[in-house]
Amino acid sequence: MPKVSLNPMITESIVKMKNDIVFSAGMGKYKDYKNARKAYAKFAVDNFQLFSKVGLNMLKVVFLDLFRFKTKDEKKLKQLALEEKIKQQMQNSMNKRV
Repeated sequence: MPKVSLNPMITESIVKMKNDIVFSAGMGKYKDYKNARKAYAKFAVDNFQLFSKVGLNMLKVVFLDLFRFKTKDEKKLKQLALEEKIKQQMQNSMNKRV
């Protein structure tokens, strides 16, 4: 496999596209989200070798993150998110019963 280097301009493009996807999803703008996903997919197909390298690097980081010690704030955030999810599920089930 040839050595693939991360060009700063390409890296910046990847980050911008991922930010567009997350931001448009967070704002609830489906049309922008869909367009950002399409642009990201096209870029990924055109630069597949780069994306496979980036994907492996991301997988390595995620794997290592699973086994690190979490801070108290990270644990609290996870607990709050879980409580919010349970609360929403209960509200949804109550709304379905009514």
